[in-house]
Amino acid sequence: MLSRPLVRGALAAGALSLLAGVAAPAMASPASPGYGPAAAKQLVRDMRAAWQISKGQGVTVAVLAGGVDPTAPGLTGDVTTGPSFGNVSGESAALGTVFASGVAGRGPSGSNPAGTLGLAPAARILAEKVPGRVGNAAWLRGYAAAIRYAASRGAQVIFVAGEDYQDAAVLDRALEYAESRNAVVISPEFIGRHVARNASAVPGSMPGVLGAASVLLPGMTAPSKFIASPANESILVAAPADVLTVTGPQGQGYTMFNSLAAAAWLTATVALIKSVYPHLPPSLVDLAIARSARDHPKGGYSKQVGFGLLNPDGALHQAAALA
Repeated sequence: MLSRPLVRGALAAGALSLLAGVAAPAMASPASPGYGPAAAKQLVRDMRAAWQISKGQGVTVAVLAGGVDPTAPGLTGDVTTGPSFGNVSGESAALGTVFASGVAGRGPSGSNPAGTLGLAPAARILAEKVPGRVGNAAWLRGYAAAIRYAASRGAQVIFVAGEDYQDAAVLDRALEYAESRNAVVISPEFIGRHVARNASAVPGSMPGVLGAASVLLPGMTAPSKFIASPANESILVAAPADVLTVTGPQGQGYTMFNSLAAAAWLTATVALIKSVYPHLPPSLVDLAIARSARDHPKGGYSKQVGFGLLNPDGALHQAAALA
């Protein structure tokens, strides 16, 4: 890399692991520092322009969380369920399902009117169940094994829902393996409990792992409670923390926001790049996203927002130049 919570169902969703959030009412989003009213409109234009090139076809996004419901509206037929790693008893599929919907939801249809449209709606999902509880060596081994499994099965993008704050040599080796398979690993940027505000977590702070800062954009729907990302060099770019309407294990009525929504924007953008340039190594995917970012902070980079606001269309064009 260059220098460099959150879901709720209107229906009963159960425990949502580390990233449990609160329901989000419709409300105007206050501006995050540096982002004016035009930023949201520009981002939407950038995503629509990117869709003229790709919607993620041919890409598999691995979702390492508490599972993904393969029958959820908008995901039916596009989810492959992989193995479980570690003690996953009692884990909820809500977080993984809404994230998968936000990235790869196919949208409504005559037979599926509740399906919501994801940000890379032609991508496929590989679901692997991992424990949400962190803090021990078994968790690290399980996540490392899940990353290896995803990369070995051809997942070009791997989303790792959990983070921890301890030595992670076993994760480092798994990430090296994923990189050798040209898979890009993404981790949400959220603040862990009982740690310093800007502490560096794993795998988010590890080489080759991409992370997006959570920002609010005027004109989008803000969550009822905004939780800022940690400020450290694991931040590559900024992405909207604003509400995404998605489907979950019990159908419609779910929203996703804060760091999970920002991670969905970043994951989808990587999926679009990998769809067109499947052999582009993770380091150049990283570079394409960094170079194409809009609204750069003073000095070109900051630990709060990285290189600036995510630009999906620009990232595709930068990837073309790098490829």
